[in-house]
Amino acid sequence: MKIAFIVGSFPVLSETFILGQAIGLLERGHDVRVFAWRRPGSALVYKDVHRYGLIGRTRYLDRPFKYGGPGASAAAVARTNFRAPLMALKWLKKLRQGAVSLEQLNLALPFLSGEFDIIHCHFGSTGHLGIFLKDMGVRAPVVTSFYGYDLSLLIASKGKDIYKELFLKGDLFLPLSEYFKGRLIEIGCPEDKITVLRMGVDTRRFAYAERRLCPGEAVRVVTVGRLVEKKGYEYTLRAIAALCAKGRRIVYSIGGEGPLRQDLESLTRTLGINRHVTFLGAVGQDEVLEMYRQGHIFVLPSITATNGDQEGTPVSIMEAQATGMAVLSTYHSGIPELVADGKSGYLVAERDPDALAERLAYLIDHPEVWPGMGMAGRRIVEEEYNRDTLIERLLEMYRDLIAKKM
Repeated sequence: MKIAFIVGSFPVLSETFILGQAIGLLERGHDVRVFAWRRPGSALVYKDVHRYGLIGRTRYLDRPFKYGGPGASAAAVARTNFRAPLMALKWLKKLRQGAVSLEQLNLALPFLSGEFDIIHCHFGSTGHLGIFLKDMGVRAPVVTSFYGYDLSLLIASKGKDIYKELFLKGDLFLPLSEYFKGRLIEIGCPEDKITVLRMGVDTRRFAYAERRLCPGEAVRVVTVGRLVEKKGYEYTLRAIAALCAKGRRIVYSIGGEGPLRQDLESLTRTLGINRHVTFLGAVGQDEVLEMYRQGHIFVLPSITATNGDQEGTPVSIMEAQATGMAVLSTYHSGIPELVADGKSGYLVAERDPDALAERLAYLIDHPEVWPGMGMAGRRIVEEEYNRDTLIERLLEMYRDLIAKKM
């Protein structure tokens, strides 16, 4: 099967779910090609990007393809005549009439010969390209996955009709949680076109280990994620400051980079806990694994940002639970579907540092509950967020769509 991924940027450290899905499909012998609107802002990429040759499989759409001008572009279309003559003639006619631009033509050339079996748009914001291709005669089914900001921030800023054409013409929509399935239905997506497909992690990579606290040892609290408002870092820092003031021994490691780093470092100094907190910056695969291995408790108190942006289901929580850490998070988006309150960790209301401090204090003071919570979290990930199982489910959906087109 030949599959086109359309993404905003690739590869992105915070979007390991797209990378994992591409790798899972490649491992099963399928040909995945990535079309990215822009290049990543960071030079740091995970090793798997190179291990699986994904840069060589990626074409960046921020630079038009070079075919030597209108004549050469027309010739490139004409070369598809042997496999898709009607489509090629349609495009040449539209080009002469000015109905499509050379930029659009260059963008669509890889799809004109009908070589892709599936076009999978990652994030609702890329779905318009899939529909553009469909309008131009590309026959491959168009699948769109929704992950978070595309069902929160974009709707808040653009209005609920932003996906009206996409819902009408798209073939399948894959929200990552029941929470976002409900959001899709609310804004007009036909329910019979929706299937929940959770994000998954490779449970073989994230080895389980029972957490215990040695006598005299400080509790190691860990967070991995971009330094942006919706991750709720401010509330973790305030909770830790309150506990340190009461004599709790805590070291807090934050893996990730982002626009709020200076503000958060300044808050850490203001709270007087800079001796307890380490900002590690952007972290690679091996560093993330080491953070999980060393950590006792994982904290990520996600919130709805002031601009309306929301999380999907944070992959870092899946990874932390897979390794056996108890998790402290919030009743936010799809997180309650992942973290079982009172079983694999605790959930509190958004923007409540006092509740966060109270639950964190309990976890610190009762390390005897860590093993049971860690085992419960591992079981949830294995049963519902296992990448291998989810890839097989995705392939089954692809095959059903292709069969319906025949």
